[in-house]
Amino acid sequence: MKTSMDEGTTAPIQGDMLRETMFSEYKKPHYGGFENCLITTSVCGTWACTPCCAPCCNVTIVKDYERAINFRMGRRNHNGALEGGMYVVYPGIDDFRKVDIRENSINIPAQSVITAEGLSIYVDGVVYYHVANAEKAVLGIKDFTSATRMLAQTKLREVLGMKRFDEIQAQREEIVETLQQLLDEATDPWGIKVNRVEITGKLRKVNLIYTERVLKDVHCVVVVEGIKTPCFVILFVYIYVLLQIYNFLIKLKEQWALKLKLNVMLKLK
Repeated sequence: MKTSMDEGTTAPIQGDMLRETMFSEYKKPHYGGFENCLITTSVCGTWACTPCCAPCCNVTIVKDYERAINFRMGRRNHNGALEGGMYVVYPGIDDFRKVDIRENSINIPAQSVITAEGLSIYVDGVVYYHVANAEKAVLGIKDFTSATRMLAQTKLREVLGMKRFDEIQAQREEIVETLQQLLDEATDPWGIKVNRVEITGKLRKVNLIYTERVLKDVHCVVVVEGIKTPCFVILFVYIYVLLQIYNFLIKLKEQWALKLKLNVMLKLK
């Protein structure tokens, strides 16, 4: 029977600065007097029970496709991850966390993606991964499955958003390789190895966002007698002509009023 007290030496695991102390070379924890008292009580209480029942009731089995991390009094008390076998669990002080290291898959739900030319499409996919480092998967992140799924959705929109629809259809293999590399690098601090990414189903067009209309609203280009003229220039000319017509009408009105006044004065004489 194996015990979770087995020790070994391994090289420090590389990680970012925030996880440096967490993934540094294992050092046997030093327990205080009260903690040692609790450990002694738990161990003695376990083996003081009926010898036939104690091993059955206070052991945990780690399968070959699993790895485990044991926390004793809240601290990791072994180096690396525990491999398949049977381990004694002392009640009240030991907490085993198991991780499945077999290849698993995550479905990327269908989501709307805006391509480079403003085309809205629906696309979904699948990410295949496995836990390569159980220590990082347990100590580095709370829920690596949900985090990997959210990251895959973000990276999928990011990569497809930089390409046109025809490029997405023609370069699907290149896009898949790019996604695999990006996800593998991003999930490495979590101990996850992304094996491959697949874009499933057919790309579905939803609607065409009128990018040209938006550009026309910005640049406002119209065709006048075969010459492209900015709309604001035409608008300025139009307003200027209206003002000139208005001034002309005002002057014409004043002239008619003056002429009418002169006629009245002549008649009075």
